[in-house]
Amino acid sequence: MAVAVITFVVGVLGMAVSFLVLLIVGGVEIIAGAAGFVAGAVLASGGLVATSVLVVAPARREAKAHEPADFM
Repeated sequence: MAVAVITFVVGVLGMAVSFLVLLIVGGVEIIAGAAGFVAGAVLASGGLVATSVLVVAPARREAKAHEPADFM
């Protein structure tokens, strides 16, 4: 769970730094800033998906498995 949250935070920080680069400099550096922004967005979305899966997982562990008698 901690790794998923750290991944999200690092992605958001990467997006913020890339956005600052996009605001401050121009020219060829815009491509580098945009690539960093996209990479940060991918990290942030991966962290959110991993966090949501890990939050739901404990409820699945407590669930009772179906037995053949349940279907008859």
